[in-house]
Amino acid sequence: MTLAAGASFETRQSHNHYSVITIDLLNAVRTVSTVQYNPPNGTFSFVSAERYPIEVTSAHTCGVAELAQALETFVAALAPLAHYLSALLLDQKTELPIPTQSGHTFGSFAVLQAQPDGDLKNKSAAFMAFRNALRVLYKRIALADLLAKHGTAVMEYGAALLKLRDGQLDLKKRLDEYERDAKILASAEPQEFSSHTNALLADLAVANDWALLREQSQRHIDSADVSTATEAKRMLALSLAHSEEQGDKKAAIDLYRALAADGTAKISDIGNLATLLLESGRIDEAKAIVLDGIRQFPANHRDHLLQVGRRIVEADGDREFRKQMETAERERGNRG
Repeated sequence: MTLAAGASFETRQSHNHYSVITIDLLNAVRTVSTVQYNPPNGTFSFVSAERYPIEVTSAHTCGVAELAQALETFVAALAPLAHYLSALLLDQKTELPIPTQSGHTFGSFAVLQAQPDGDLKNKSAAFMAFRNALRVLYKRIALADLLAKHGTAVMEYGAALLKLRDGQLDLKKRLDEYERDAKILASAEPQEFSSHTNALLADLAVANDWALLREQSQRHIDSADVSTATEAKRMLALSLAHSEEQGDKKAAIDLYRALAADGTAKISDIGNLATLLLESGRIDEAKAIVLDGIRQFPANHRDHLLQVGRRIVEADGDREFRKQMETAERERGNRG
């Protein structure tokens, strides 16, 4: 936005002006407040305030599937329309219900705004304003927290649509059709989204950028896509393992144990878990983790784990543990 700025001080006899510009990102508006100098009494007074819309854009956005899952978790009753609502907020769908004399038709938000004021119009406007909060705050706070803080309008609009849907058969058919279309859109998203996110996390790990890896992993750990959430958990554990804080290392141990418990742990996760346990003095637990890993993974993947086992032997001189590792290797080898 470009404003022609008047002289802030020409002479004491001039009606000098200054402006204060306030930017409200969540509501996507700029307010220009103008203040004028009054020569007769030497005071400044408020003159006017003009509001201008702004277009909020974001380099990051979630997918329909991820947002729909978050909406269903936020308010379970929204499940019948969760994908349609998500598609509207993400500009994947553009048609909203518009009241008519005989019922409802569908049209763009711009068309709805031109209609007379009414409850559905007001709820629609508040709902669509949530797009700005989504664009500004996504990846800065978890979707669940974003909805908890700013999602009241989404809940109220969804409830209004569900009430209308239950009372009008034609409207129900149309909304159900849009929901099916939105689910088809969502079904095409996870693989591409997951691949991009996982590649980003992997690049940060290779670069040893532990602070940024921690931040990015935390943003994706609640992803609706299972593979993305799992990889985010793994990478968060890795970043925490490189922290100097004991609390972070304990959190890393808990995350690695969770991966092991649900069967998604890689051998590197098992090795990192054993290393953390060894470094924290929990040697017996580290030994048990190493032996379980040897029994679980094939020989051509066990080098990292065996190195950790040798470090344990060096740390406490337990030759019996060395024999246990050799026995576990032979038994695993016999099973193929």
